[in-house]
Amino acid sequence: MKYKKGQCLRTTEDIELRTMICEKPVKVKKGTLVYIGCEKTPFVHFGNVNGKMMSLWKNAELEEGFDTEGIARWLYEYLRVHFEIDEILGWYHGIKEDPEDLETFEEEKKRFLDEISYALDDLGL
Repeated sequence: MKYKKGQCLRTTEDIELRTMICEKPVKVKKGTLVYIGCEKTPFVHFGNVNGKMMSLWKNAELEEGFDTEGIARWLYEYLRVHFEIDEILGWYHGIKEDPEDLETFEEEKKRFLDEISYALDDLGL
């Protein structure tokens, strides 16, 4: 199977990883977002952006180029850990139950992701 650098995928089954330092087992649930990394030896990075990663599986190959939509999503997930991105996009506590507010937020989030992707395309990725 071939993948682009930065491509976003979802796990299809539960996975147990071992951390690099103390070999502590970490469970990753089915449906977790993963991203194909750009390292010399490619790794799969897990979408909760807390440093978990594993080697790309044996039958996987990297294609030329980058998946700018996946990279945009990774950047969004990374930035929302460090900044109040959701609040900036208009997502305030207490409005999650209102479908209209949720729809507006999802539209703004998509627009934000599209703009990051367009910017990466402009850089030639």
